[in-house]
Amino acid sequence: MSRTAAFATLGLDEDATEAEIRESFRRMCRIHHPDQFVSQGLEAVDDANKMIKRIYAAYELLKKN
Repeated sequence: MSRTAAFATLGLDEDATEAEIRESFRRMCRIHHPDQFVSQGLEAVDDANKMIKRIYAAYELLKKN
């Protein structure tokens, strides 16, 4: 994942501060957490799991730099 894609995944501009990155990460995790989609079925939970993995990967990339 590129830095540009990581910022896009977290819904941020490339000039975001560390605090903004952390805040967006937490907000995105709350929104896309798989537990939020249990009532919509297994496919929705699987999609949420994939999104959470992308969010974590984006956060890991951005917090290192």
